[in-house]
Order: sequence, then structure tokens, then C-alpha cells
Amino acid sequence: VHGDAELEAAIRRRIPASLALFMAHVDPETGRLPNWGANDGALIGVWTECEPEDFRPLLNALAHAVDRPLPFPPGPWDEELLWLHGPGALDADRSPDPPREPGDHRFWQQGLWIDRPSRSRFAVLRAGTIRSRYGQQADQLHVDLFVDGINLALDAGSFNYNKRPEDHNWFRGTRSHNTVLVGDVDQMVPHRTFKYLHWTRTASWEPRGHGLDYARIAAHDGYLRLPGAWLHTRMLARRGSTWCVVDRVAPTEPAAPPTDVALHWQLADLAHAWDEDTSTLSLEMPKGAPDPRWNVVVGCTDPTFHASTARASLDPVDGWHSRTYNHRDPALALSSAGTAAGPVWFVTLIGPEPASYRLEGEPEPRSLIVDDHPPIDLGAMHTPGYPGEKTDDWIPPSPLSPTQESLKRGLDVGLASVGLLGAAP
Repeated sequence: VHGDAELEAAIRRRIPASLALFMAHVDPETGRLPNWGANDGALIGVWTECEPEDFRPLLNALAHAVDRPLPFPPGPWDEELLWLHGPGALDADRSPDPPREPGDHRFWQQGLWIDRPSRSRFAVLRAGTIRSRYGQQADQLHVDLFVDGINLALDAGSFNYNKRPEDHNWFRGTRSHNTVLVGDVDQMVPHRTFKYLHWTRTASWEPRGHGLDYARIAAHDGYLRLPGAWLHTRMLARRGSTWCVVDRVAPTEPAAPPTDVALHWQLADLAHAWDEDTSTLSLEMPKGAPDPRWNVVVGCTDPTFHASTARASLDPVDGWHSRTYNHRDPALALSSAGTAAGPVWFVTLIGPEPASYRLEGEPEPRSLIVDDHPPIDLGAMHTPGYPGEKTDDWIPPSPLSPTQESLKRGLDVGLASVGLLGAAP
């Protein structure tokens, strides 16, 4: 941009917003961010010996470009500062307590809702209407969790675009994400190698007077296209050091046919123990971690649903993650799956202490009680689109344009003609 003052000024105006987004959910121990979207590990400008997934070189350089204190202490990531800004940049002021301060960080345009109770622990809920054809993955309501330098609940990434189709479709699809799969199909309709049709839309809101340290509810419309018009609604909540994820998956039309429903989690490949009786996966943290283990408890209101684990499976593909292109490592997969024709509720508890829960209310749960804590109100999850405490960042599903409506009608006819969406009109 040398010599183009207008372009340089425009870039400098955008840098603080990018810096705020990255700093809100970067892990200070590793420099990693959640492995969002079509992350193929590409790093065009290599200025340091740091790993491609380490964002500390970039974030220090961005901070210096807009005269902010450097967010990270001296280290090998400073080499990018030297190349881009000269030796004097190494003497710049540094932030005393990187990265972004703990809190509730909201990025509605990107569809990211971040609960950061401390520098070293944070959860991210992915809930945002698809607005671009680029970098799409079927990942609505996915939850990422970082704990003390470990990406405990993780996104699988991309791996490879040109090998087995079943690998590529798994990595980009709903099956590889920490969310719910309905009808054994992705939230969007796969089209060619990189595209999806029937883009998902979301709504997100904070429930009234929840009394928790954090609570966010979101819903997406990806499965309204299926017979029965299924809706997935998720609450991400936290009390103390335990995160709670509650899922309601329900048909919005009467007489829904029996439909496969599965809750799926991708977890760090740590030493572990699986207790099938309590559906608890106990993960051993690295030596010296503040908590020696973290526990993941899954449950379902339907007693016929079965919980199971997998690791590095090729048939069917499950239990993998990829940080760089064409390389994948094992991950622990935890699922609860079955068949239902009516509402199904899942509960996942993730925390350093063993936990138990019970759901109360008929015919569907109205409250969740974890251990002996006060009940968590689930009423706001029963009504699609209920805004709760409506704020400026609440996004109702936007109406389709006339062109989109025409495309949707054509898509529905095409799906119906091959038996994937009821009868053709």
C-alpha cells in the first residue's frame, strides 16, 4: 500500500476490529484460535519459526501497526515484528496481562459468542447466519472449549480436499462438529467440493434473568427442510467452572416420521476413562495443570439413545482433527444417538469435577438441576425465535430475497424428486 494513503488509512481503520476479534478467543499459552471453517493451514507470509496455527506473531504485529501495546511477552513470535516494523518495534510497550480481558464477548456479524471467565479458559458458540459462499462448513451451534492451553472441545478442521470424498465430506460436514446431526444429513445440502446449498440462518438471544455466570441460546433452520421440519435449539451456560450445553431437537410439524438424531462431540486426544453406566468421559490433563482431569457427561431424555466413543476411525470416519493441510491427528469422539419422532433433549456437562443432573417438567423439561445448584430455566428454549432480553446483537432469521425464494423452491422440487424432501409439489 506504499504511496496509497487512502488505502492505508482504510486498512488501519479495520485493524483494531480484527485485533479485537482475534484477542477475544486466542489461547495465550499456544497462540491458537478455534479451528474454524475451511482452515487448511495455509500461511503465505512465513516470518517466524512458529507453527502456522500460532497467531501470536500476527497479533503482536497488528497491535504495533495501530500503536497498541504488544499483547504478548518477548518470544520467537517477535521475529515478525522485526521483519515488518524494524528493530525499534522490539522495544515497544507490552500489555501487562494478555490477551483480552475476561468477559462476555459478542461478534454478531461473525456469529461468534464467547464466554471467557479467565485468560486461560473460554468457550465459543458458533451461531451465525451464513452470508458468503466462501469457507463454508456445516457447523451451526458448534461449541469450542479451551482449558489451560488445551483445546478440550475442538473443531476438526479441513484435512484434505482431494482424497477420499468421505473424508472431505466428514471434515466439512455436521458430523465432525460439536453439535447435533438430524436425519443423518448435514445442516446444509452439499454441492460440489466447496459449496453448500440451503444456507442456514440463525437466531441468538440471552434468556431473561437466568441467574448464571453465562447463558446464551441459539437456534438454526437447517433441518426445517426435512420431513417434520426439525428445529435445533441450543443453550450454552456456565456456573462457576462447569459449562452446561442443553440441546432441544424437535419437529415443528405434526406426525413427524421416525428420524435419526445424534449429539456429537470432538474432544482432545488425552488419556481417558469411559464409564458407560454414567455416560461420563474423564480426560486426564497434562502434568502440572491446575485441575488433574476434566469430565464430560452426556445424557438424553430418550432412554433408547445410546452413548459411545470413537477414536481415529476410518469406517465410519470419526474422531479426527486437522490443524494443517493433508495431516490429521486422532481425537476422541463422544456421541449419543438414536431415533425419535418427537422432541429430544440432550444435556452435556463439562467441568473439572464429576457432576450429575436431573431434568424436571412434563411433557418436556422446563428446568435443569445440576448437582444441588438452583434450577436452570429452560422455558426460553421451547419457543422458536423467543428473544428473551432482546439486544442489538439479536439476529432474527432474515427473510429470503425473491431470488433466494425461487432458488429454494427449485431446490425443494429437486430434493423431492429424489425422495429427500417429501413429495414434489
